[in-house]
Amino acid sequence: MEETAEGRLPEDILAEAYYAHAEKAGNRFVRDWFAFDRDVNNVLTALTARQHGFQPATRLIGGDEVAQALATSGSRDFGLGTELDWLDTLARIHDTTDPVERERKLDLMKWDWLEEHTFFHYFSVERLLALLIKLDIVERWAAIDATRGRHVFRELVERLRNEA
Repeated sequence: MEETAEGRLPEDILAEAYYAHAEKAGNRFVRDWFAFDRDVNNVLTALTARQHGFQPATRLIGGDEVAQALATSGSRDFGLGTELDWLDTLARIHDTTDPVERERKLDLMKWDWLEEHTFFHYFSVERLLALLIKLDIVERWAAIDATRGRHVFRELVERLRNEA
C-alpha cells in the first residue's frame, strides 16, 4: 500500500480511527482494553523501529502520552517504566527469537491483563467481554498450527477451567 503525504499507511489511519472510536465506549473495561491493546502494539512498533534503526513516529497509533513518549524518547524504557507496569515483560517478549513462542507469550500477557482487570467482576459484562477475548485467543491458536495450536489450546482451556 502507498503512504499518504504525511508518510502514513492507510491501515495505520484505519487503526487510528478504530482505536479512537473504542475510546468513546461507554464501558470503562472496553476503553481500558483497547487502550492496552493499542499501547502494546505501539510499544512493539517502537521496539522494532529502534532495533532496525528507523523512527517509529509515523507508524504509531494515537496521539496520547504513550505514543508521544515512544516517538520522542531515547531512553531504554521510553520514559514509561513507571506508567506501564508491563513494559519490561513486553520488552522481553519482543526479544524472543522464535515467532510462535513470541506470539504465545504475548497472548499470555494479554490473558493475564484480562484476568487482572476482571478479577473482582463476578457475573458482569466485563467478565463476559474478557471471556470473548479469551475465546478469540484460543480460537486463533487452534487455527495457527494443528500440533502447536492444540498444545496452546489445551493450555488456555486449562486456564479457563481453573478460573471456573
